[in-house]
Amino acid sequence: LKDTIPPVMIYSLPANNQTNFKDKIIRVTFNELIKMEGLNEKFVVSPPVSKRPIFRMKGKTLIVDLNEPLKQNTTYSLDFKDGIVDNNEGNRLKDLRLAFSTGPTIDSLCIVGYVKDAFNLEPVKNSTIMLYTGKSDTLVYKKRPDFIAKTNSQGFFAVTNLPADSFKVYALSEVDNNMKYPAGVDSIAFLD
Repeated sequence: LKDTIPPVMIYSLPANNQTNFKDKIIRVTFNELIKMEGLNEKFVVSPPVSKRPIFRMKGKTLIVDLNEPLKQNTTYSLDFKDGIVDNNEGNRLKDLRLAFSTGPTIDSLCIVGYVKDAFNLEPVKNSTIMLYTGKSDTLVYKKRPDFIAKTNSQGFFAVTNLPADSFKVYALSEVDNNMKYPAGVDSIAFLD
């Protein structure tokens, strides 16, 4: 019979919602051999890391090196989107997410919504959602965001594992992927 079932995660280190995790290497093991399809572009880690993560395969295990030391007492959320497929039939694993904390607690709040084009009300896919804890209106020009997510093909986003705080929320359709708004180049949206 033809394989129609996407890969299933059977183990991860850290485990989902694990606390006191100190390593920068993430291991995710599946029930079958997998391939990465566009994972470099689709993978989102929040809070964002300054260097691009490194992906490797070892048997049925995907190894993600976040490529820098992690912040203390911080909850990290990893979103693999649909960048993992099985090796034989290309069945796509959708919406794989993992969260862990480098401290003793997991932050559990979230902000969800949709991004639509103001001119035609069509969904905006692959837009970067950026959350800032500061009060300045110029943060989006000068600073990398404190938390991020990406919209899917329906324009839906979920920024998960947030601490209790107030945020400025922006959506950016980026050309250069630097998580800053160069006026006149990228399209931008914001919540009052």
